Amino acid sequence: MFAFFYAVLHVVFYVLLDLEGLFNIANAGTLFINDIIKRQYITIGIIALVLLIPLAVTSTKGMIKRLGGKRWQKLHMMLYFIAPLVILHFYMMIRADFSRPIIYGSIIAALLAYRYWWKKRNARPKRPSGPQPAAAE
Repeated sequence: MFAFFYAVLHVVFYVLLDLEGLFNIANAGTLFINDIIKRQYITIGIIALVLLIPLAVTSTKGMIKRLGGKRWQKLHMMLYFIAPLVILHFYMMIRADFSRPIIYGSIIAALLAYRYWWKKRNARPKRPSGPQPAAAE
């Protein structure tokens, strides 16, 4: 929810401050659409924001119950696709010092890799302990 909230605020401030939407309300929408088409990093950011919408909408307890735990988890696996998009958006925005997007990307990659490893580790069937029964021939 925080990521969605931050992304929405990010877009609102972009429109208000960078596109001067506060002072030019009539043209803010047109300028915004033109920027999405013209600048690839904005296109990637908008794609990430749009993909966050279903995650935000389904993050309530009621929606988790309606979807069912397995389907909810499957939907929220989109995070593994969205997080790299966000880092790519940040990386493409920067013109000089790429250290911050690289650091953030490394942290996100490490956290997502750990999460993936933990899930795979716990999904493996446990070996039964004790003597194994003889196989029937």
